[in-house]
Amino acid sequence: MTRYQTWLAALAGITLFAAAGSALAGKITIAATVNDDRRSVTLPGGDGGAAVSLALPRPASIPGGAAVTLGIRPEHLHPDENGPLAFEVELAEPLGADTLLHGRFGPGRELVTVRQGGHVLAKPGERRHFRAEPGHLHLFEPGTGKRLADG
Repeated sequence: MTRYQTWLAALAGITLFAAAGSALAGKITIAATVNDDRRSVTLPGGDGGAAVSLALPRPASIPGGAAVTLGIRPEHLHPDENGPLAFEVELAEPLGADTLLHGRFGPGRELVTVRQGGHVLAKPGERRHFRAEPGHLHLFEPGTGKRLADG
């Protein structure tokens, strides 16, 4: 099986999930923990395995220390060489007007797909950095995928 076929097989579950109308449909999802201040979340790993803290647009509606799933739409990730979100590229998929970069994030090696405008050259093994605006970060219950209300 080629690397591309492996990716298609891995994404098949996401495609079915999206068809079900889930709030997580079309989002990159990463395990996270709400910080004690409830104004940010911590993601395990990032660049060099260090934990990454991301500010939320408003306090979370759940207590600090709670496990959550962080959802970010691929189009809301912006290239930034100093960005806190880093992943290792596994596959660059040119689509004409856009390029999808498929890779793995953090020590959990969570699957991440980022949409970039235009033709982007990226090689397997290359590390890319991104940032996301707080208003584009969404929290979900890990077990159910239900979106958590903003604070």
